[in-house]
Amino acid sequence: MPSRSGRAGDQERFDDLDYLHEIGEVDLNISGCMNACGHHHVGHVGILGVDKNGEEWYQVEIGGNQARVLLGKVIGPAFARADIPDVIERLIDTYLEHRDSEAERFVDVVQRIGIEPFKERVYATLIKGRRIATESAPSLNRARS
Repeated sequence: MPSRSGRAGDQERFDDLDYLHEIGEVDLNISGCMNACGHHHVGHVGILGVDKNGEEWYQVEIGGNQARVLLGKVIGPAFARADIPDVIERLIDTYLEHRDSEAERFVDVVQRIGIEPFKERVYATLIKGRRIATESAPSLNRARS
């Protein structure tokens, strides 16, 4: 499988059609504000853009499912914009390692094993030595219904 790492060409790491076929169905929803117009909370992977002191940060949720009306769960503190492609790649890698078969979707793996393996993988391999937003930052707190 071709390497998908590195800052240059973040889009290219997800352009491999064989890799996309291997991944299967993953709904990735992105919202740019608290109004949630992109319905990030019901995406298998949901990303909410937030402002923290004038900088772009992204809160990541996993496990949402529009068909079954399940809201995703926040995996932890927000990520800087530059980290999001790596975060997505780590989430996908974790899914591929834990799925029972090619027929098991991302959201089904999250429901079966929970968010902890995804959270551990993302934060253990990505964030060492990098800034992350604190969970107590006012702009990252939001009401959940």
